[in-house]
Amino acid sequence: DDPLTLRTSTIIWRSVLKSCGRPSERYLTMSSFAAYLGEVAAAIRGEEGSTLKHLLNANNVDARQAVFEATNTNPRWDPTPSCSSRLPSPWDEVIAPHFLCMAALVKGSSVEAYNHIANCVQPFLRSFRADTSAWCIEPMHCLVHNVHNVASAADAELKRAGKKASKLTDAGRLLQQCFSTALQGQGYKPKKLATLEVGRNIQSLHKHIHTHGRKTCSTEMAVNSYVHTHTHTHTHTHDRTRSHVPFGMAPYKMKWARGCGFMQVVNTLFRIYFTLNTLRLCKNLIKSVDSPLLPDFKNFPLAQRVTYRFYVGRLAVFDEDYVRAKEFLEFAFDNCEPYAIKNRALILKYLIPVQMILGIVPRQQLLERYSLQIFSDLVEAMKSGSLKLFNDCMDRNQSVFIQAGIFLLLEKLKQAIYRRLFRKVAAFHREMEPAKAVQIPL
Repeated sequence: DDPLTLRTSTIIWRSVLKSCGRPSERYLTMSSFAAYLGEVAAAIRGEEGSTLKHLLNANNVDARQAVFEATNTNPRWDPTPSCSSRLPSPWDEVIAPHFLCMAALVKGSSVEAYNHIANCVQPFLRSFRADTSAWCIEPMHCLVHNVHNVASAADAELKRAGKKASKLTDAGRLLQQCFSTALQGQGYKPKKLATLEVGRNIQSLHKHIHTHGRKTCSTEMAVNSYVHTHTHTHTHTHDRTRSHVPFGMAPYKMKWARGCGFMQVVNTLFRIYFTLNTLRLCKNLIKSVDSPLLPDFKNFPLAQRVTYRFYVGRLAVFDEDYVRAKEFLEFAFDNCEPYAIKNRALILKYLIPVQMILGIVPRQQLLERYSLQIFSDLVEAMKSGSLKLFNDCMDRNQSVFIQAGIFLLLEKLKQAIYRRLFRKVAAFHREMEPAKAVQIPL
């Protein structure tokens, strides 16, 4: 099901309400569009970034309910006059298309919704450039998130209709402008530093352009250039920015937060590179993380380190460096949260073949716990040296292994099975003819 399509039944609304966290009970009172618009206007006037971020989330249940009631009352509903009268410029040009996007989502038209949400970007960037404080950072994160998600849903809708999916590519172009504005635009320098986190989703969309033949990585180069340039100017801006760092951060903590945002960019790029099969670009990411310009790796949040080592471990598999792959994948598995069963199972999909190549066979209990019985016949083939069992398992699960990207890796287990088979034949021959133990007939 399309996650951005409104479901109006009572049961589904209740389940959505339970799953959506909200910062306070004040949002539960928004029973009409007028009240919702009032909340948005108050957040803008008070420069409450976190509140506005919540209100503009495309999955905000209260917002959808308010828009649903408005469109249900008047099918030709247009929020533009209300926004123009209650919101300052250019925020009226940001919020009105956002409401139209929500209305399109209520109708179930993701393509129309994307066309509206795309119109929010340029007015928002004008406001972002004009503002000298950091309160717009969180709304920018929300805008990036909305554009990304709606574009993905729109492309899925286009594919279902048999049309060319082009919205993600267009979203990459729009959000590249957000990224450039955040890093290079006029205004408050700590604000630009903090907005490095925006690159997490922008990179994901920007790299989608690779599927259309682009060979450059301008966004990645912009990040590397920005980090390099501002490292040399940090000592000159340290004292000047101490009293103006947003969110109460000291300059050192801002540098650490910038590094954490950069790690999020790197992890997102890994996801895109693996999806698009452009693994050659991963080497530059690893060099960037190893750079002395960033905080020590152990100081990054554990979740980011787990994700990073998972992808570097997978990259080591392609380089046939199985010892390094085992080390990094084991780190990812050991430090992944125990309740994250799906993530741990995903790590094991790559760790188990690597360990088997190195002669380590997993226990059946482990396979059952993470629903990985698909490896059971391979394990039995490894133990028994049964080439037939191995081939049957590979043929039966070929599509699954190919989709997971481990088919060629598992094919390399055939050599280990041959070795096991030859050892069994030699042991059997040694028992049958001790006098000719080293002369095995072909």
